[in-house]
Formats: sequence, structure tokens, C-alpha cells
Amino acid sequence: MPKPKPIAPILEVMIADLSATGMDRTAIADATRLYRVTIWRMAIGEARQPDYRTVCRIGDLYEQKIGPSPLRG
Repeated sequence: MPKPKPIAPILEVMIADLSATGMDRTAIADATRLYRVTIWRMAIGEARQPDYRTVCRIGDLYEQKIGPSPLRG
């Protein structure tokens, strides 16, 4: 069975992409109903084992603001 890819670098890029649309970390946290510190950790690549719901919320926001999520590919 192949080892799954680490998710932290993917989330780091997704947060950077959302920030590039003009959203700051507080706006991302508000839109996803996550804590700001959670978004901050993702932004610096420290989200080693995030909760499934957390990843889904970021993916949903990404798809609303940018387009197809890198999590789906």
C-alpha cells in the first residue's frame, strides 16, 4: 500500500492561494469556522494531521474562491 502524501504542504499552498485572493487569515478562519491559530499553522506548514472536517472546510472555501481543489486530484 503506498504511503499517503503529507497534507501540510498542500494546505500551506492552499492558504497562500486564498490569501492571494485578498483574504487574510482572519477572513479565512471566519469563512471556514476554524480558529485563527489553525489557519496560521496551516499557513506555515505545521498542520501535520489535521481533522478531516478541517481539511474539507478549507477545500470547500478554496473551490468557492479559486476553483478545483488540489485535494481532489
